[in-house]
Amino acid sequence: MSIEFPPGPNRGFLGMGLMRPIQQDFLKFSQQVFNEFGDSASYRIGPYRLFQFTHPEQYHEILVQHSRSFHKTRRLRETLGRWNGKGLLLNEGDDWARQRRLVQPAFGPSRMATYAEGIVQHTLKLFESHEGQEVDVARLLHELTFRTVAEALFGAEVEEIAEEFLTMVATLQRESIADFTAFWVRPMWWPTASRARLRKAVKFLNDVVRRFIADRRATGEDRGDLLSMLLQAVDEEEGSGRMTDEQVRDEAVGLLLGGNETTATALVWTFYLLAKHETFQEESQGEIDHITGGSLPDAKHAAALHFTSATMKEAMRLYPPAYVLTRDAVEDVEIGGFCVPTGSQVHLPIALTQRDARWFDAQDSFVPHRFLSDGEKSFHRCAYLPFGAGPRACVGRGMAMLEGTLILATVLQRYCLRLSDDFVDPVPEAQISLHPRGGLRLMIAPRG
Repeated sequence: MSIEFPPGPNRGFLGMGLMRPIQQDFLKFSQQVFNEFGDSASYRIGPYRLFQFTHPEQYHEILVQHSRSFHKTRRLRETLGRWNGKGLLLNEGDDWARQRRLVQPAFGPSRMATYAEGIVQHTLKLFESHEGQEVDVARLLHELTFRTVAEALFGAEVEEIAEEFLTMVATLQRESIADFTAFWVRPMWWPTASRARLRKAVKFLNDVVRRFIADRRATGEDRGDLLSMLLQAVDEEEGSGRMTDEQVRDEAVGLLLGGNETTATALVWTFYLLAKHETFQEESQGEIDHITGGSLPDAKHAAALHFTSATMKEAMRLYPPAYVLTRDAVEDVEIGGFCVPTGSQVHLPIALTQRDARWFDAQDSFVPHRFLSDGEKSFHRCAYLPFGAGPRACVGRGMAMLEGTLILATVLQRYCLRLSDDFVDPVPEAQISLHPRGGLRLMIAPRG
């Protein structure tokens, strides 16, 4: 194995001067590193060595070929583990593999179809209340996807506490963003107002989810939601029985927070791009009218809405919610001809790769048609990774695409998305996911 490290930036003692540009604008920093050093770069920050890789083949090595040599990062576990526990997002090894087998059936096609009606009805209700108004669709879509994911998980019971739930989730988001970019993660007991807010939000989340689990255990009722599926899942491969209540809690929280955040963010950028490119918006509306015949969209319609689905896929290429994938090396491994030592951290900034002219024609343009027919199969492997790759690819990909396509179909069937006269293109901001800084205001205009 090579013992060489690729070249990279250096600023200040042990690279500590790099912390500020990373905290200020991570994507800008990553782009500058790529521009100067190419597909492979490494640098130190204090006692840590970090690597940035941007070539799809390097992504394949890390996420697929040598996936066992990498775990989710320590910072991710320290930050999200305070409320995600040991769910699929953060778990590792044999425990993770067992959890994946138990959770996977909850996302089967037959289960997904049962959630379609709830997604459509929530979309109708929320957008009808804002018809003819200019609204922050970022806020609106995060509220919408939270309600649809929460109902898919827990059933209609969650509606009565939805507002408080949304407030507490927003607290978790704010606190985790601060911790991701901090030099060190302050413990939960730290005597500050921000940590008090975090403790309150985590307690609320735990109390609510555990109450749902206890009630469902007591009745043994299958209500057709994801919680029922998780409680009834059995690991037939190892014959090791069902999940414990704590494992169910961890998976439910992970699905609730992760499913809400990424799908909403993907839809925000899709709305923006369709509003900006009215020709594509009209093409999607024509497809929706043809496929649905004027009836409410359902799961079967969603499977046939190829162009509408392609608009969301192309939006995730230009603005991937999970804009960077990070891993810790748990053993020495060679990537791209360079040694990545145990304990090093690797960054895979897919937001850069998905706009690389080597892999995509018209790389900065919104071209949904590239995803039609067999176009996606022609992409360089691992050049398009909005849901990751390898054994740790997102288990909820099918649900995210179904939900996103149904929301788009329901909205565009009745409304046009319009930019205001003084509209300014949003600036992507690297938070937990890739948000438009300051939100995104659009006019929800009735069609016709």
